[in-house]
Amino acid sequence: MRLIVKLTGLMGLAVWLAACAVHAPSQPIQSPERAMVFGRIIAPETITKIEFREYGKFYIPPFRIPPRVLVFENGDFMVENLKPGTYYIAAVYSRFKDYTFVKDNRTAYQQMIRVEPGELQFAGSFVVHEVPDGTRFRKKVVLRKVRKPSERDVLRNMYEVTHGTGWQDRIDRRLTELQM
Repeated sequence: MRLIVKLTGLMGLAVWLAACAVHAPSQPIQSPERAMVFGRIIAPETITKIEFREYGKFYIPPFRIPPRVLVFENGDFMVENLKPGTYYIAAVYSRFKDYTFVKDNRTAYQQMIRVEPGELQFAGSFVVHEVPDGTRFRKKVVLRKVRKPSERDVLRNMYEVTHGTGWQDRIDRRLTELQM
């Protein structure tokens, strides 16, 4: 009897952990002027979270929270339902490491992503590099832009995860534009 109780508890724990590992679904478009930013970031470790911020705004939860970023196992990410404005990638987190790219307004300004009403904006494909800082124990973290995967490749992945939302129509139109 105890064995059955333990096995049932273990199975319940396994189901709970599996449910935690499933990504949140994509949200439908909230209004026609809302936009989406997408891209890919490859780091030495699997990325679990990306900190995406609007330039000039401070986020103090629960009063003001940063935009929600969906991050996938292959490094693809998407930020949906953004208001038009200027944004940047502030940091990337993995299970054991944090990679902070923006320390002041100047470095944030150099990494701007301008978002227009209703558009799909490709932020780019990036690789996280750790560069020696000149000191023995510290390393500077740099987000370097790379050519591959292309906007079309990342968009194809986004098409699958936006099933049943209005984003698929916009992705279809953008894929058609990229083929011309």
